[in-house]
Amino acid sequence: MHTDSVLTVGLGDRAYDIIVGRDLLDRADTLATLHLADRHVIIVSDHNVAAHHMERLAMACGRVARRCDTLTVAAGEASKNMQVLSDLLEDILALGVDRGVMLVALGGGVVGDLVGFAAASLLRGVDFIQVP
Repeated sequence: MHTDSVLTVGLGDRAYDIIVGRDLLDRADTLATLHLADRHVIIVSDHNVAAHHMERLAMACGRVARRCDTLTVAAGEASKNMQVLSDLLEDILALGVDRGVMLVALGGGVVGDLVGFAAASLLRGVDFIQVP
């Protein structure tokens, strides 16, 4: 049995939940069904994390999302720069996204920062999930 903690950040119509728990990635199918059904999902990770976890998350998303794409960036602090952000935004736009897209950052640190900033900047802001 899994006991998750859910913290709701109350921001009116911009409120969102933070789910904290053990083995959440192992339950990606259930969580994807709740949050990603019928969405265009783009999972972004660094090469290191992607090698271990991208396939499992992409398969779960692919079962419920309208479309699921994956992108990777180089691992490490050197990727936290405007050129990498610009390249990431171009790659996302090349996938034919609209404001209904959901960006998923698979990994913390640099990936979370890049994808969070990309989500805030893209098309006046799109939805974003952080999977650290």
